[in-house]
Amino acid sequence: MDRGTGFAAAILCFGLALPVVAATPDAAVADAAAPCSAEERQTFDQLYADRIQKARRAEDKAALATEMLAGAGSAPPGLKYLMLASAADLAQRGRNADVALTAQTQLVDLGLGDPTALRARLLDLQINRFNELARAARSHAEAKRLLHDLGNRLVETALTLVQAHRGAFDFAAAIRAGTKALKPATLIQSDRLPLLRQSIAIDEQLTRLVSMAKGHEARGKADVAMAEYLDAGLIPDATRLLAAHPDDDTALLVRVATATAPDPADVVAAARVWDGRATDAKGPLETIRLLRAADLYEQFMACGEGLDLNAANIRLQAIQKRLGDLLGSLRKATEWVYLAETPHEAASVGWGALKKVTRKDKPCAIVGRRFATGLYAHASSKIVYALKGQYKQFSFCYGMGTGAGGAAWFEVRCDGKQAWKSGGMWSNHTHGVRKPTVLSIAGVQKLELVAHGIAGGSGAHAWWGDPKVR
Repeated sequence: MDRGTGFAAAILCFGLALPVVAATPDAAVADAAAPCSAEERQTFDQLYADRIQKARRAEDKAALATEMLAGAGSAPPGLKYLMLASAADLAQRGRNADVALTAQTQLVDLGLGDPTALRARLLDLQINRFNELARAARSHAEAKRLLHDLGNRLVETALTLVQAHRGAFDFAAAIRAGTKALKPATLIQSDRLPLLRQSIAIDEQLTRLVSMAKGHEARGKADVAMAEYLDAGLIPDATRLLAAHPDDDTALLVRVATATAPDPADVVAAARVWDGRATDAKGPLETIRLLRAADLYEQFMACGEGLDLNAANIRLQAIQKRLGDLLGSLRKATEWVYLAETPHEAASVGWGALKKVTRKDKPCAIVGRRFATGLYAHASSKIVYALKGQYKQFSFCYGMGTGAGGAAWFEVRCDGKQAWKSGGMWSNHTHGVRKPTVLSIAGVQKLELVAHGIAGGSGAHAWWGDPKVR
């Protein structure tokens, strides 16, 4: 037995290698719902449909995949999506793992299509390539050197995928994704290995919580089941049981979780409830409760006021210190991104043009209050931002510009559905600028800021103050 064969056998004996995962062709290429226009699909078919059909040999598939990958860079987004998806599929069937991996990585970075499905396939391709390199390595030291970067990349892919599945309450899928990456991470001793193990433990705990909640509900223990549903994040189930078994703390948590724009006092009170519940738990359950407390403390920091802000900040910092890297890994907290400093996808304005005030400009004024950033669009108007599901919160103030003579009402739409609306606003109304409104936008692809003119809309100087996402 040569050294390479011996090393591969050793990996298999110790259970460190994963079986080759059969990544299926990206269904989005043939799916009419793929994120591209009819013209882009027609262009793709004209350029490549016949050539894909004629590429029967592995080397022909690999060559065509390489050509598609090279040409995708200058293509418009929808056509680029089709080219990269086809390149990844062809390269895999043409046994060119590097091209398949590169194409799929660019496909994920493009931000089109189903991000969870695309990352799941990327993880499979990364694991396949990892195993190929592991089998080719001639020593353990050589394997660690060759596999280190790829191993860490696949761990990061897995952590992102786990988070997506957890957000969809598919805890079993989250566990599978994490477990797939566990063995490669163990082989290279990735510095993210502890985070991956903790993440898997959290999803196992969430699975147990759901199972226990269903069991307790079946045995008539609604109060216990309600608390377990809350821990698991299954708010509709907790709400259903709350009607028959009201409890002050759980009622508060449900109210905050289901409100479009909860009262800041409720938000900080709910954060304290989760904080208190964390002290009664250990291990993954304590972490779950601390994560929920941290989310609410951050939400309160965006919309609260008074002495509670300092207390909330102190406690948030304590949780951050307690959880360390795990907090960022599981929650992916981001800094605020100001929409006035971000390209918009589309805009229509009732009169004049869209105006953006950035932090480099002089502050804008809404009913006498000054804002570092703002968006002005005379009603009736609509400003559209493509968020691509990357943010969790949207914070904003709103109102009529100082000295405006018209009136309007404001609306926020998420993926075409109304998420929030104001009452009618005149230039002397101040309630829209007293404190920010904060909306949950987890998973939202398109955000629309709409101002509707009242009584013809003349002089309806509609402003959005410090609109920002994270």
